[in-house]
Amino acid sequence: VLRPLAVGPVHRLPLGEVDASSAGEQLELEVTLVDANHVPGSVMFVFSGYFGNVLYTGDFRLHKDHAHLGAMPLLQRQGGQLARIFLDNTFCHPSFQQPTREEVAKELLKSLSCKWPALIFIAVYKLGKEPLL
Repeated sequence: VLRPLAVGPVHRLPLGEVDASSAGEQLELEVTLVDANHVPGSVMFVFSGYFGNVLYTGDFRLHKDHAHLGAMPLLQRQGGQLARIFLDNTFCHPSFQQPTREEVAKELLKSLSCKWPALIFIAVYKLGKEPLL
């Protein structure tokens, strides 16, 4: 069954009974969606259960909110430790030093200010430039 999950709150998902001898004891999985600060709607998943806490993320743009537990209430409740991180990221190697979005926007405005008024064309053939617009 597919169902949408909101970003932020802890969601509890039943996994079924532990085993036949458990007298109805249910296994649960908790998941929190955290904004990935990447393309609109992209999220990271923090899973918690009998296996500990696991973070799964695809592409994301590191943000100061990711550095503290306040961004991940599930981790805060579960002792703040991750057992595993599954990182599926295109530009994870240190050779890919990307400027922050704020730095890029500032540089663009600086570059355009000497040519103003001007007609500006920003190609958006790929996702990820919406905040700049």
